[in-house]
Amino acid sequence: MALTTEQKDLLKKLGLPTNFKSLSTDDRLEIDAAISDELLENGIDKSGEGPNAHGRLCESILEALED
Repeated sequence: MALTTEQKDLLKKLGLPTNFKSLSTDDRLEIDAAISDELLENGIDKSGEGPNAHGRLCESILEALED
């Protein structure tokens, strides 16, 4: 699955690779850790019950990483 511009922008902002076609295991682990942290820190809605729009973006990156 190709990444969207919004997904790539977040990866770039965090200093992470944006090409998922040739990632090493270390790259995958780094992306997973950084995006998971971002989700927990900035991606939960104010009620604390689920992801906000930023969190859904993070989740979509994690899903793309699995493909």
